[in-house]
Amino acid sequence: MIGALNRELDERYPEEAANHFRTDPQEVAPALLEAGARHLGAQRLEREAGERQFESAAADRQAGCVALERFGEYVNWPLSRCRAQALA
Repeated sequence: MIGALNRELDERYPEEAANHFRTDPQEVAPALLEAGARHLGAQRLEREAGERQFESAAADRQAGCVALERFGEYVNWPLSRCRAQALA
C-alpha cells in the first residue's frame, strides 16, 4: 500500500529520491498522533513536508507548528520544510 501511495505522490511532487507517504486527515488523525506522542512523554512533534505540499503546510500552521531547521535525512533537501509543534 505504501508503495502505491508513494507512486501517486511522486507524480504530484516529483523530487529525486523522495520517499512519500499519505497524510490525508482521514488517514492520519492529528489528535491521535499528538495523544500518542504525549503518552510516550514527548514534548514536541517534528514534521517534514515538501514546500509544494500546501495541504500539509496548512495543517501544520493550524496545529500551531513553527519553522524548524531541516533535520535528519532532510538536511540536504532544499524543498523540505520542517516544523515543530509543542505539546502541552
